[in-house]
This record gives sequence, structure tokens and C-alpha cells, in this order.
Amino acid sequence: MTTMELEAYRAELARAILETEDWNLLDKVRRIVLPKSKKRAKAVEEEEPVMSDEEVREGLKEAFRCLKLEREGKLKAIPIEEVLDEL
Repeated sequence: MTTMELEAYRAELARAILETEDWNLLDKVRRIVLPKSKKRAKAVEEEEPVMSDEEVREGLKEAFRCLKLEREGKLKAIPIEEVLDEL
């Protein structure tokens, strides 16, 4: 792969990441690109789950609770641009 091909590939990938609204996909990309610990980096490399089933359930429960509050106007959602800027 030439340098130009690599740059084009990077630009295409960056564009796809910036345009997505899929939180699960963004979370996976973040875990791969910005691992917080050696354990997490190793788990990503080995494709082992980082969270237990119970942790996933609790996370989903919290996400649905927040979504309900946002729909009721009791919670303000953060635009994806702000979330990405924090990365």
C-alpha cells in the first residue's frame, strides 16, 4: 500500500466515523484506538469481551433510562459533535 493509498484509506475511515450515529460502533472504535489499560488493549486484540453480561445489561438499562428522560424533556442530550470533540 502506497502512502497516498494509506492517506485516502485513513480519510475514508475518519469520514465514516464522523458521520455515524451508532454509539455501539463509536464505543468499539474508541476502545480499540484509545485503550485505557493494557488489560483492555489485550482484550481488544484477543477479541474477548471487556464487559460482563451483567455490565452490558446495566449499561443498556441506564442508556434506556436516559433516553426516556431525554424524550420527556427532563434530560438534555449531548450532540455527537461534542462527544467526538472530547475524544
